[in-house]
Amino acid sequence: MPSIAFLISLLLASVSINDVQAQGVGRRASPPVTAPAVGADDCEQLAGVPNAPMSVEACRAMLDMAKGFEAAAADPSAQRAGDDALTCAHIFAELKAMAGVGISDANAAQSAAVVKDGAALATRQATALTAFVAESYALGTGAGLLSAYTPNFVGAAIAAAWQAKLAALGARAQAEQAPINAR
Repeated sequence: MPSIAFLISLLLASVSINDVQAQGVGRRASPPVTAPAVGADDCEQLAGVPNAPMSVEACRAMLDMAKGFEAAAADPSAQRAGDDALTCAHIFAELKAMAGVGISDANAAQSAAVVKDGAALATRQATALTAFVAESYALGTGAGLLSAYTPNFVGAAIAAAWQAKLAALGARAQAEQAPINAR
């Protein structure tokens, strides 16, 4: 499967092996090891993959972003003395000391409220969908029995009514989801 190998190499290109050293595991004794090179030609392979996990354009954008990250990480002006000895605890302490970095309490509370509202909406919508499926099953059973005794237009009318109800259920679900998505 070339698509899986391609995705793995793409993932490796965006993650540097030096991440382990940034956690204080060891010092850089040799030049950094890099992942296999992934280029635009690899993105073109996605065009022939059925049900590709991303578009060719998204792949190119991700590669460009990875190149930008690699260039920023390799910039000597971005490194400070002692960076290679930082542990996770030191990095978190430094981030907490920086103003405006991280998730504020207000953002965390807002996210928690959105998750709570979304879960409640999902429960309501699952209940409505379950009722719709049960009703559809009963309608299908009844329509099957009636089809032997009624003209075809009656079955067509029943099917049209069911499709309209399904469309209304979908539209209502989207309308209910829109305010949550906007938050």
